[in-house]
Order: sequence, then C-alpha cells, then structure tokens
Amino acid sequence: AGFATTVAVEAGAVHELARSGEAATVTAQVRAYDNVDGRIVVTLWDVEWAVVQTEAGWRLGSAAAGQLDQWELPYYP
Repeated sequence: AGFATTVAVEAGAVHELARSGEAATVTAQVRAYDNVDGRIVVTLWDVEWAVVQTEAGWRLGSAAAGQLDQWELPYYP
C-alpha cells in the first residue's frame, strides 16, 4: 500500500542479534496499518536492521523485510 496510506506502525519482539564495535544487527516484527480505500489493512513484517552507532546516535545502515501475514481489520462505525 505504501507509506502514503500508513496510519500507524508498531514494532515488537525487538532483539539484538549481534554487535561488533559500533555496528549491530537487530531483528523485530513490525505491524503496519494502512488505510486502503477506507479499509484498514494490517501487514505483519519480519524485519532485520543493520545499524551503526554515530555521534548523533544509532543510524540505519541497511534493512531487509519479509511479509509474514496480512489481514483486514473489522471496522464498526
């Protein structure tokens, strides 16, 4: 659906897999909630981030994601 339709994002089950110096690998499950033609569609992603520590804090170096599931939320006006 893309970021233009995203209304919320939740990250859970976040774990550091490895760390070496100023670099780390982190894994998480991310739920994205998108408004698609007035319907809320939830997509569950398995993500892995390679992050690098800088003077300004941790920054994303690269990311990989695989879709685990997708469903429509019931909506009751």
